[in-house]
Amino acid sequence: MPSPAQLTNQALTFKLVMNERLGAHPRSFFMSKPIIEQVEKDGMTLWCVTQGGTVRYFAQDWKARWYYESCVRYYRTKILGKGS
Repeated sequence: MPSPAQLTNQALTFKLVMNERLGAHPRSFFMSKPIIEQVEKDGMTLWCVTQGGTVRYFAQDWKARWYYESCVRYYRTKILGKGS
């Protein structure tokens, strides 16, 4: 029986091959495009910025927009290979 590490490696390899066939960059599996949205949390309206599995909440809209824009610049540079 294969170990959990081997199973994870097989699934990851499969996903990377599928991304390659679809024309996606291999790193796109690890990092999705940043998302910004307004959410209700603990009775407060907050801004939620999600990038690559990381979620950050902001009370001020300017901080959320600043962080979102920096995430988009990083995403464009590292994943899409485009300059800022």
